[in-house]
Amino acid sequence: MKVAIITQEDYFFIPKNIIKIADRFGSSAITTILLIDSKGSINNKKSLFIRGFGLVQSMKYGLKVLQKKLIFFLTLIKLSKDNTHSIAGVARHFNIPFSIVNDINEDKIFKRLEDLNLDIIISFSAPVVFRERLLNASKLGCINLHCSYLPYYAGLFPSFWVLFKNEKFTGCTVHKMDTKIDNGDILMQEKVEISNDDTIFSLLNKTKSIGGDLMIKVIEELRDNNLKPIKNHASEKNYFTWPTLEELYLFRKNGGKLV
Repeated sequence: MKVAIITQEDYFFIPKNIIKIADRFGSSAITTILLIDSKGSINNKKSLFIRGFGLVQSMKYGLKVLQKKLIFFLTLIKLSKDNTHSIAGVARHFNIPFSIVNDINEDKIFKRLEDLNLDIIISFSAPVVFRERLLNASKLGCINLHCSYLPYYAGLFPSFWVLFKNEKFTGCTVHKMDTKIDNGDILMQEKVEISNDDTIFSLLNKTKSIGGDLMIKVIEELRDNNLKPIKNHASEKNYFTWPTLEELYLFRKNGGKLV
């Protein structure tokens, strides 16, 4: 099994899921990790978060990020051996080729992936639409982990929206990717209960962790040709984008928290 992982910057959840894949299939199965740095990446929404969630919540989250960055820095200067707190650190730990890219659909990126003779391309929250040729650059196509119970809460920041809408459950969905966001056939999904004290961060922790386990199962089932995809009914889909400042203010007013 030869896989490529395409994702965005994250210091808490995605590194753990990459480790799960490396542990289950062997780190040599991961031929490359591509980290997308684009306008749609959550890491580039700092201004919106600070203004919307307020200084205290933003500082709490910022301190968590700073701690992870410090650990990674300590590994670079060989004062720590813990490489599991960033995507770059995980790549370094397992000696996996790692690159930061702006446009995943560039010719040179496509050619690189095509030359790897991949079985599957895995997306963990990749913040861009994959074009047709990228979707066909591996034998089994591209699969994505989306942290909602599709077709509900497709789109961006579902962990915010389910809390904003006072839902009692959300979910994790691994689905085939096509040229529309969160639109491909559902391969496997699981419901996740939302607790009264859940924050966006705690809900992300739950859904990303369960989603990582689902991803392992899907890869195994695809490899063995045992999966029966479920239609992702577009007519039932409610698509969300980034919240406005007014929606973030209302979320805070009603007791919602980032961390």
